[in-house]
Amino acid sequence: MTTWYVDLKGESGDLEEVSKRYRSKAISILKKNNRFIMISEHFSLLSSSAEVHSRAVHLLKKINGSMQVVLDDYKPVSVQSVAHIDDRGRLSKTITFTLNIIDVGEKRSKESKMPEKFWPEVADQDRNVAKLLDFFSQELNWINLYRIWEVIQEDQGSKVFEKGWIEKKIVKCFKQTANSFGAIGDASRHGHEKIPSPKSPMKLENAKKYICSVAAKWLGEKTKGVMGEQS
Repeated sequence: MTTWYVDLKGESGDLEEVSKRYRSKAISILKKNNRFIMISEHFSLLSSSAEVHSRAVHLLKKINGSMQVVLDDYKPVSVQSVAHIDDRGRLSKTITFTLNIIDVGEKRSKESKMPEKFWPEVADQDRNVAKLLDFFSQELNWINLYRIWEVIQEDQGSKVFEKGWIEKKIVKCFKQTANSFGAIGDASRHGHEKIPSPKSPMKLENAKKYICSVAAKWLGEKTKGVMGEQS
């Protein structure tokens, strides 16, 4: 069976954080010789580097979205190149690091206990989770933060308040700020000025904090079943 490896690029600190969290059979990101590589059971049935590249991009979109939920100032990582070892043990020459030092046993012994490692898997089963992580993989501006809120509210309704995940007054200020051209100008969701600015418009950094907090709680609830199965 062909074994596929994906070489990743990005900020060193962000790659380090990703490698701490993704260490399972589904997705593992390992550091070797100052390089970061992804191996995954999702690649096992693929037959070409183009297919692996496409699948890796899809997985990284979910991973990057998950990381944006839990880390401030995270910058997405991406695919640099793809390599494989064929049935005869021959390494393709599309990547520059040595692969024969990867210790799968070591990888499993250090498997992450952080719940966000499950979120890309949950996204494959739950369309709302997939949409939310896709929005998180993009710039966290007012428009995308509002979209994230809409995904959670569509799924939870008033339960988001009943569960104590966020206060109604905070959501009211967030929504009014996001929709008010008078409050945030070109960054607002609307070009008209029908919606007045709140007395104290919410700052974008605070909006990110509140929405990330709610999203993390929602994703944690969505993940309980998967974590229970794999614990």
